[in-house]
Amino acid sequence: MYRYVLLTVRAICAIIIGALLIANPDGYTTLMVQIIGGIFLVAGLVPTITFWLPNAAAGPIRPLFPVVGVGSVLLGLLLVAMPNLFIRALMYVLAVLFLLGGIQQLTAQVRARGIAPIRWWLVILSVGLIGLGLFVLMNPMESASVPFLLLGIGCIYYGATELVRGIIRGIGERKASHKDEYVDFEEVKE
Repeated sequence: MYRYVLLTVRAICAIIIGALLIANPDGYTTLMVQIIGGIFLVAGLVPTITFWLPNAAAGPIRPLFPVVGVGSVLLGLLLVAMPNLFIRALMYVLAVLFLLGGIQQLTAQVRARGIAPIRWWLVILSVGLIGLGLFVLMNPMESASVPFLLLGIGCIYYGATELVRGIIRGIGERKASHKDEYVDFEEVKE
């Protein structure tokens, strides 16, 4: 019984998380960048603060300035304070990489046509990559939230299948336990 309650709670939690991700994927994209920024901030504060403490040895040679720590703090502050700027810049970089990759694949196929015939499915994949690059270039924030939307759909699907599986398993075990309770008897005549 405890197992089915746990299974049901887990399934319902997955459905709720999925619904939240689908309801606001943009907000979760921003939140995730801010969380990563917070991690950079804390990871940079520790070596920066310990650098200024007395008797803080950083090995046999003490650096003149905690460059890595300060850089991590600055990156963390940037990510926490301006997550949309970071997301937009990252999506533009990805869009350019998709475009260049698709164009490079197409030109490689055209150059190699004398050696091997052009495969139509490779052309479709290359054009699709170029199309993806153009989509990301024109809609950077919407395309950044797509993974969270897909994750939300996956969570709802997982939760629903777990819930159905738990119900089916529970019904099957109840039937099996009722079958064990049934006692067949013979009537004895004297």
